[in-house]
Order: sequence, then C-alpha cells, then structure tokens
Amino acid sequence: MLLADENIEKSLVIELKERGFDIRYCDKGLKNSEVIPVLPIEEMVEILLKFFSRFKGEFKGKAFLLSKEGVIVFESKE
Repeated sequence: MLLADENIEKSLVIELKERGFDIRYCDKGLKNSEVIPVLPIEEMVEILLKFFSRFKGEFKGKAFLLSKEGVIVFESKE
C-alpha cells in the first residue's frame, strides 16, 4: 500500500488508483515521521549510492520509490 500525505494532488492519487495501485491518503496533521519509517543515515546513504550507481536512465517524468528491497519507478503518461 502507498500512502499519500495531504500535499499530494488528489488527481495523482486518483490516477494511481485507476492504474491499480493501492494508495490512500494519510490522516491530516500527521507528521512525516509518524507515517514514514526513518532509516539510519548510513542505510539511506547505502540505498542512494546503490540506486545512483545502477540507474543510468532519464530522470525526467519519473518518480522513484527507494527502499532496501529495491526501486519502484513511476513514469509519467506524457
């Protein structure tokens, strides 16, 4: 499941739902630290270095979700 905070456009959430993603809005007023598990800096650096060393494609029009398990790439329809 994906969680969208209150700053995410409603149209984006609707589009992702229509594409089959399980996405929901978080309750208003929640702090990011209450929603997102924060990893130690060393783990975040390791994840980012792995991503940037392997990803050789174009960034424009894409959003990336990075985790210890891997990367999910969301591409724009345009």
